[in-house]
Amino acid sequence: YFFGALLILLSTFRSLQLLPERFCLPNANHSDHYSSATFLIFDALFGLDLLILSIASTLWHGSNSTLSHYIDLWSMDCCIISVPIRNISYAALVISIKVMRWDPAQAKFIMRWLSALSYLVIILLYGRFYYTLWKKKWLHGPCPLSTRARLSGTSDIFGMGHKDVFVSDVCIFAALAVILVVLGPIIEASLVGDVGSLVTS
Repeated sequence: YFFGALLILLSTFRSLQLLPERFCLPNANHSDHYSSATFLIFDALFGLDLLILSIASTLWHGSNSTLSHYIDLWSMDCCIISVPIRNISYAALVISIKVMRWDPAQAKFIMRWLSALSYLVIILLYGRFYYTLWKKKWLHGPCPLSTRARLSGTSDIFGMGHKDVFVSDVCIFAALAVILVVLGPIIEASLVGDVGSLVTS
């Protein structure tokens, strides 16, 4: 997580230095309409989330520090939700250019800020959610929504009481990673015609 976050942050910082005109203003001279430079702000936010996750996760799993557990879950949820948000933003960019015939520079400019603001709002909402849980001391003891708690009959799923864990729950949870990985190529192959940027990433 830590080195991945550093690579993302250094990459976005370097891209901003090399391509300052793509950051603030529409750029009609760039021929690659679907360039990753469109999502530099989004990627920088994701890099910060991943950096926070690397620190909080290490603290939580290494020391069981109570406060770090809330930060760990907050940053983890933000990192997870970033994938579908970026995929949807990318799809919206392609549709706006190929289907709606928007000017590519204007479309990239709008999606650059719309994707970043959407992600930022979700980060803040998740932050408020876990801050509320922290004030209620919901995770100050053993994690009430862990599989261990569900198997032992002591779980409390977000205040809704105990819920048994079933094989179907495990299958759905395990399938989420596959769905997220497959969704990107499907979007790119169907809308753009290739998956080059995904393979590169």
